[in-house]
This record gives sequence, structure tokens and C-alpha cells, in this order.
Amino acid sequence: MLLLRKILHCEVTVHNLQKHLTSNLKALRLYEGLTQEQVSEIALISRSRYSRIDSGKSTPDLPTLCLLANHYQVGIDMLVGTDLRNSCPK
Repeated sequence: MLLLRKILHCEVTVHNLQKHLTSNLKALRLYEGLTQEQVSEIALISRSRYSRIDSGKSTPDLPTLCLLANHYQVGIDMLVGTDLRNSCPK
């Protein structure tokens, strides 16, 4: 039962990662004064795809996430707002 609670807590944490990621990407974009079009060019994706990421309706794939983290000069863990090593069961 304890393991199940840990797994469920991890799932809740993963759900929250989406919210953190959306919020952080939008904040960084606005801080740099970039449009969705400009960020989509940086991330090598369409503007409509980035618009879905920016609104939280979609999650970027790993290559896109890496391009964005590199552009903003932050780690992926910084973009999602947490370090999962301390949240998920071993």
C-alpha cells in the first residue's frame, strides 16, 4: 500500500510538471520579449504546435525541450520546476 501511495504521488507530481513547464516556458518567452512565432523557429516546430505548448494543450517532445532549454540557457529540470529523483519511488 505504501508503494502504491508513492506511485500515485509521483503521478500527481508528473501532472504538475506539465503546469510548471507551461508556466515557465511562457514566462521565459515573455521575459525575452519573444513571440510564439519566434520561439517556434528556435524550436524548429510550427507556430501552431508551439501555440499548443504555450497554452498547455500539448507537451514538447524531448528534442524540442532540449532546444528550448539550450536557448534559454537553463536545464530541463529548471523548466519543469523540480527534480524527480526526489519524488518518484525507486
